[in-house]
Amino acid sequence: MIRKLSRKFSLTGHETAALLIMLGFVLGGMLLSGFKERGDSPSFDYSGEEELFRQLAEGDYPQNNKEIIGGDIDSLSVVSEFNKDNLKKNKTEKLVSGQKLNINTADLEELCRLPGIGEKTAQKIIRLRSRLGSFSSVNQLLSVQGIGEKKLEQIKPYLSF
Repeated sequence: MIRKLSRKFSLTGHETAALLIMLGFVLGGMLLSGFKERGDSPSFDYSGEEELFRQLAEGDYPQNNKEIIGGDIDSLSVVSEFNKDNLKKNKTEKLVSGQKLNINTADLEELCRLPGIGEKTAQKIIRLRSRLGSFSSVNQLLSVQGIGEKKLEQIKPYLSF
């Protein structure tokens, strides 16, 4: 049968077989969709949310938005407390030229004040310091992942023992 169809439509055997398989899938899908239950799709009523959005867009804030939203979350206060400045990372004030930091007693926040040292690297410095007991040489900081020759040269002027 496949050979006859192949000759009739000038197709190879593989092409004919592929077409028959695709045709089988199409017919199978049509049959399955016919057996599928034909129930009403659920309807959603977003009128409350649309009204709240309209009021917010017009600047007409409702007195009791909990009734409109139907929940316990006061979304207006959440939105009003949102501030793009809250998204910025708390940046610690970096050391200025001439200031020194004792590498053996500095805590996490103080280490983050070193130029180019962030919280993760500061944590690694503290871990190494606890293993060693204390630093006896600035070059020991080269064992900390994230501190190379350039970074060490950058922070050396700010370090003391």
